[in-house]
Amino acid sequence: MRIRDLIPAVFLNLLICGAIHAQEQKLSERLTIQIDAKEKGKIFCDIGHATFIAPVGWNPHPSGKNTYVILTPENENTETLTKLISIDIGLTTTKTARETAEAFAKTWQGKLAEEPLKLNGEEAFRVLATADPDKVQPVDSIVIFHGGRAFLLMGGAKKKDAPSEALNEIVRTWKWK
Repeated sequence: MRIRDLIPAVFLNLLICGAIHAQEQKLSERLTIQIDAKEKGKIFCDIGHATFIAPVGWNPHPSGKNTYVILTPENENTETLTKLISIDIGLTTTKTARETAEAFAKTWQGKLAEEPLKLNGEEAFRVLATADPDKVQPVDSIVIFHGGRAFLLMGGAKKKDAPSEALNEIVRTWKWK
């Protein structure tokens, strides 16, 4: 199933939840959302391993395989998509998150940010790369290991307008379960 096919169902769920009260909506086996009835636009996301608040103006969509959620700007659709954030979870393939981040930096012809950051108190590594005007590709991503798994919070864009602010909001609200 493609994101385009899921968008109307997600918006309907969001509309119903917001109109009634803060009700939990299970969008997939790995993504549950809850809309805050008191604060318009606030969407709590639960991906099983962690929770976070979707950045204002961004909508969460279920996905498959290692991608637990894809967030897209509410004013874009699949035909006009210029940026997105995906959260992927998988088994670790290197000894450290830093090694994985360095490998992504090399693959994406990017670089590792000078300083690690903290994701709910744990060390994470940011990978920065240059946008391609023709396709959405990783430009600002965060790699962290937790509980024997690798987590990749990947911000993609096809213009210079990287989703860094939205990615930072996810980092600020991230809580391990």
